[in-house]
Amino acid sequence: MVNEILTIGIPALAVLTGILINNSRLSDLRAYIDSRFKAERRANDAHFQPLLSKVDDIDNRLTRLEDRCAASIGCRGAGDGGGPVRLASCSGFSERNSFVTTS
Repeated sequence: MVNEILTIGIPALAVLTGILINNSRLSDLRAYIDSRFKAERRANDAHFQPLLSKVDDIDNRLTRLEDRCAASIGCRGAGDGGGPVRLASCSGFSERNSFVTTS
């Protein structure tokens, strides 16, 4: 009887101990990977922030140019604060030639 208990008990105890050790190793690995991803995310944010500000600056410049061009050819709504004016909606815009004409 004692022999059977030891035959079954010792391997079961070894398996349970292995599961606990592997679980702690997996938790350590997960914490390590999470810290690496956070560090990488911070580095990417630092690298892409200047690019995002440049894109925003270019968008603002393009909007000003569209409004100025739309006002010069007499499109309705140019400069009245009604939102951006797209040249394709103006009567002076020629889609076939893809440039502004004032005929």
